[in-house]
Amino acid sequence: MQPILNVNDGNFACNQQVYKDNTVHTVPAGARIGAWWGHVIGGPQYNPDPDHPIAASHKGPVMAYLAKVDNAASASPNGLRWFKIAHEGLSGNTWAVDRLIQNGGWHYFDIPQCVAPGHYLLRVEIIGLHEAGTVGAAQFYVRFRSLIPEIKPD
Repeated sequence: MQPILNVNDGNFACNQQVYKDNTVHTVPAGARIGAWWGHVIGGPQYNPDPDHPIAASHKGPVMAYLAKVDNAASASPNGLRWFKIAHEGLSGNTWAVDRLIQNGGWHYFDIPQCVAPGHYLLRVEIIGLHEAGTVGAAQFYVRFRSLIPEIKPD
């Protein structure tokens, strides 16, 4: 998957070449869920694949966002009002990406208790900061619809 470098890119919400799963999953507010990452869909390209799930040089945070929609299975990601529900960054000397690599590509987070019932689109992103010393060179890796939650009340 190629990163997005321009935050004004029209593909920013859903990326250009992302796998889309239109299955709607019912998730209670407060649930712990996960998103799986791989630099190619389907797992490592070869054995060993040192860049799977993402190159270790791509240090940075991992975030998750929701956008409320009428129907999660058919909604377009464009023009939505996204809000952040989870963020993991640097802890000590360890980036969220380092933990994602240690977990075999999995990143886990909780759906906040305060999220109202309804259909949502989920976007999970990594920001690769390894080239961010240059303006416009931070790398945004976006996973969209890796899980489409329908939030149910407790």
